[in-house]
Amino acid sequence: GNQGDQWISTFVSLSSYAGVGSLALRFYGVSGTGFTGDIAIDDIQVSEAIPHESPTETPTTSPTSICSLLSVPYSTSFETTLEWRNDAPSDFDWERSSGGTPSTGTGPLSAIDGNFYVYMEASSPNYPNKTAILKSDCFDLSSTSSPEIRFQYHTFGTDIGSIALEASADDATWTELWSL
Repeated sequence: GNQGDQWISTFVSLSSYAGVGSLALRFYGVSGTGFTGDIAIDDIQVSEAIPHESPTETPTTSPTSICSLLSVPYSTSFETTLEWRNDAPSDFDWERSSGGTPSTGTGPLSAIDGNFYVYMEASSPNYPNKTAILKSDCFDLSSTSSPEIRFQYHTFGTDIGSIALEASADDATWTELWSL
């Protein structure tokens, strides 16, 4: 729901996936009942659960993985590209943006980290109850003991739908880890 015009930091444990060699994550968003329901994500970090760590991204590949592997620690704030990808089945796409969203009374005015963020634009025809899925490449958690994902989210507007963070080790079965 509506959390006000602010970025909110959250931490989600991935400890049940510690030691897993290939884990995909995705944000599964559902639009609300009207156009004032933009949902935004920024400053994603996957790392060991150690405070004040400075993750960096180091992509690698593995022939046994369900997708390209990203090393942990990992960090993105979408400064250069839309590093996560839109995935099917979706009704519309997440968009990379800087500054405010096109709709008044909803969405952030700026990124929380750097200049860019990704968001679900809830303007017509993207409502009601339309889905947008933003998926990562896989994370290599094989050498982790207590991994977590940290991210910032922004849900401001009178018609906010829902967002969930999901995980999959096989790219077929998705488990909800967090939702709003």
